[in-house]
Amino acid sequence: MASLDFSSPASLPDMPAPPPSPSHFDRLPTELLKHIVVLVHQQDKVFGKGGVRRSSTRPDPEDVLYTGEARAPEPGAFSWWYGRGVHALSLLNKRLRELCLPVLLPTAKPAHFVSAFFIFGRVPQAILDGIQRIDLRTSNESDFVATAAALSKLKNVDTLELFVDDRLPLHPQYHYSEGVSDVGEPARALAKEAFGRTSSQISSLVLHEPGYRAFEDTIIPLFARTDSLRCLKFRDFGQALFNTARDVPAASLRKIARDYASLTHLDLSGADSIYFGHLTRNAPWTDAGQFSSLRTFQANATTFSVFTFIERAMPKLEVLKIEFTQSYSSLDQLDGTWTLPSLKRLQIIGPSKMTAVLAHLHLPALGLLKIALVRAENQEIDCSRLFTADTLLPQHVDMHFAVDTSLRVKNAEAVDAWCERHGIRLVHFSSNIFYPYSPAPPPQYDDEALEDVGDAIDAALRHAVLRKQRLLEFKDADGLQELAALVKPLREREFIEDM
Repeated sequence: MASLDFSSPASLPDMPAPPPSPSHFDRLPTELLKHIVVLVHQQDKVFGKGGVRRSSTRPDPEDVLYTGEARAPEPGAFSWWYGRGVHALSLLNKRLRELCLPVLLPTAKPAHFVSAFFIFGRVPQAILDGIQRIDLRTSNESDFVATAAALSKLKNVDTLELFVDDRLPLHPQYHYSEGVSDVGEPARALAKEAFGRTSSQISSLVLHEPGYRAFEDTIIPLFARTDSLRCLKFRDFGQALFNTARDVPAASLRKIARDYASLTHLDLSGADSIYFGHLTRNAPWTDAGQFSSLRTFQANATTFSVFTFIERAMPKLEVLKIEFTQSYSSLDQLDGTWTLPSLKRLQIIGPSKMTAVLAHLHLPALGLLKIALVRAENQEIDCSRLFTADTLLPQHVDMHFAVDTSLRVKNAEAVDAWCERHGIRLVHFSSNIFYPYSPAPPPQYDDEALEDVGDAIDAALRHAVLRKQRLLEFKDADGLQELAALVKPLREREFIEDM
């Protein structure tokens, strides 16, 4: 028998390589699976903010498990699963199901707590521990009471969203609502106690109140303590926060500033903004009445006077988002300079004329500037006229610049040139990439616009070819089918023209 020589690799006999084991989620380490769940969860959030239309029809779970999504999505819509990636992951296997449970239901509604699954304890505790927000807007009295009874099992809830008008069972005027009887008073009292016990863990409130009713500010302490509330958002509030009481403008807003000194985030974008100019005229915001801890502020405004209010009432503000609404004429008054010494991030949204305010802002700590232009005269923006010669910003500011897809952009290179001259980093420039695909507004297209349309078509076709190659490489049949459906109208047009 011949002996084997192990002195060198070359002398070893050839051995067949072991067959490769197929990749599968079951074989991945748990830590890697956790990262996958986190990334997909973040992707779902981004999709939810993108405004992309998806099918409203949920595929049958058994079809998904065994045959894929057999039913095609609605015309013009993407699959129901877009934005629900975590839900899809949870159906793959038991390990992923367990990892997905804490993020499957971040926001709960009263209907969840009156369901048989919850009443009989069939909802896994991991799902309950993942609930961080409760939306009470759809609740009637019995649902509201059921939610209050469930609070003891929801250890991580920190946000409540609710109406604060007389539809709320704890509102002082609720007794006078139609159909309300005294029979439910004991249950309402117990619900009030339950929310009171949870108030120390509530750091964020989202409040809705329709129309122009007076804001009942005694509602807030029923759900959050003065020392625990950090974030307060108002939606559909009309002028309620700006009403004058006892000759004090915006009495409710001032009371919030005084009582909730720990507040760090205030969102007034859902409140009528026409009274910002009156907030500082007759009753100045003294040190004791300021939002002393506020770091983030968001609001809609019709005039630049909003900066006067911010300068006087929010001395430590770091993040600001303002959307300028309504007419152009209201943005003409620029007769002063506003200093916001701590502001690090500024985002302004509105008509092209609003960029003039940058020349009147002194922002020594600014690090990020976001500009979104959503309206313009004649639906056209000339970038060479956006920034005046006396617009001065700190060097090395990062700027994100975006233009609504309905607007046409001229001299786009002027933005880059202006940033280069002033030492500003243009991190992101998003102009009208979808504009050429929209119907032509009157008057008819000129030669330059026709070239824009042609370039846009070329870009879309190049992307389609590259995407087809990637899909073939990965043998992605579903992706190829989706792409085929998108280009089908082109072949139909070809068929018609060849007839």
